[in-house]
Amino acid sequence: MCRQTLHDRITHTFSVMKENIQNELQKASYVCTTADLWSSSNRSFLGVTAHWYNEETLSRKSAALACVRFKGKHSFDKIAAALSQTHANYNIEMKVVMTCTDNGSNMVKAFSEFSVKRQEPEVSVEEAVSEAESDSDSAEEGDEDNDLARVIFDSGVSEAIEASEDNVEVTLPEHMRCCSHTLNLVATKDAEKALGNAAYKKLYRQAMAKSSALWNLTSRSTKAADTTSDILGFRLSVPCVTRWNSYYEAVKKIIAANSKLAELCTALGLPLFLQTDVSFLKEYLSVMAPVATSLDILQGEQKCALGFVLPTLAILKKRLVALQVTSAEPLRASILEGIENRFGQYFQHKEFMLAAISHPKFRLAWIDDATERAMSTQMLEQAVRNNMAAVTDTKCASTAVTVPTNSSADEFFSFSAETSEEVQHHLEFLNDKDKDILMMNRHPEIKKIFLRYNTTLPSSAPVERLFSTAALVLTKHRNKLKDSTFENLLLMKINKQFW
Repeated sequence: MCRQTLHDRITHTFSVMKENIQNELQKASYVCTTADLWSSSNRSFLGVTAHWYNEETLSRKSAALACVRFKGKHSFDKIAAALSQTHANYNIEMKVVMTCTDNGSNMVKAFSEFSVKRQEPEVSVEEAVSEAESDSDSAEEGDEDNDLARVIFDSGVSEAIEASEDNVEVTLPEHMRCCSHTLNLVATKDAEKALGNAAYKKLYRQAMAKSSALWNLTSRSTKAADTTSDILGFRLSVPCVTRWNSYYEAVKKIIAANSKLAELCTALGLPLFLQTDVSFLKEYLSVMAPVATSLDILQGEQKCALGFVLPTLAILKKRLVALQVTSAEPLRASILEGIENRFGQYFQHKEFMLAAISHPKFRLAWIDDATERAMSTQMLEQAVRNNMAAVTDTKCASTAVTVPTNSSADEFFSFSAETSEEVQHHLEFLNDKDKDILMMNRHPEIKKIFLRYNTTLPSSAPVERLFSTAALVLTKHRNKLKDSTFENLLLMKINKQFW
């Protein structure tokens, strides 16, 4: 097949695929996107994925929208312009409720400058105040970690708009900081604070030094790797800096080899693990196990949603509080403190609360306090009222209004209890025992709230998976692919279901 014919086939298939994705997106009421930057072969790309619900089957749908070449400095204004253009290419500017990215300062600033908050009625004055405080805390959040460093914003909006290549107005949806990334910072940066305890520091460094020697040798020497496989029956995992949970999984493998660990170290000529080392690593695993499980849950794509965040964090805190440890106590305390510092305000945030309450898997089950359960019920009730009022206002606006000429005082002061009864009917959702997501079809008003808040994914992991596939397409033997050809091939590979 000649090169031109192949190029024409790729272009045609890509056009069909893009049209099919656009048609699917037009059927959705709400869309969530994830975005991030990726570099390979001295080239940078902006990746964008989209996620939405099929409103009939309530199944999660996903598609890769772009992996466009990103030239020059990764500045906030260029990121905003490229992301806004991608949304416009698929006609979803008004459908995207939130975009999830990592905690990079350039990403945070792009949305701080160009995000346009959706105009929706507030649940209550208290929730509005809480949300404002939460946003303020999130904006001021910062520590020695570069990813979450405090950003001093300037007034460069007009300059950024003028810098856009297409010279069009740049607008972005609301921003969602990746919860998986933030929780990973708790498990790494915040966990390091435990090293301030001298006893813990000594045990940690002693056990991890022996573990590192084992990982380094087995990863660099095929002979050592074969010896490990012969003695243990499996190979050890090696931690990867860019992979979440890698240290947990690597330590877990060492503990799994506990009975033959002495034999392995002797065969490899490495220092033996003492009983205190093994005991410490076991306690380390007991503390990090619920954190690793929480990370796996929040990085999900098909079954995860924004409503998973608060229940997951609530259970994580409960398990850590109930955990009985000795040598790893400073680690447990540091993890709990990190969760509170980084996620504490989320429990006062309207969108996170309504996402969890309206999800059939959770509803109010994750809330122990009776007062908080009552307030959450009132929040959901108010959200139902707001939706019903919006529908009523729309009907009234499209209907001619007739004003009676004669009206008595009694008629003027007549009140209807229908709205209250309808709200109570819709709140039967909270007492429904069915946890299957399709049960939402029996509660249409709650379903609207569910779709609005649970369309959002709490993690930017999908766009990271896009880059993992991109690395298989843009290899060192194919690094001369044109930018457009690379993007077409990648999106066609990811979006096979839309051909």
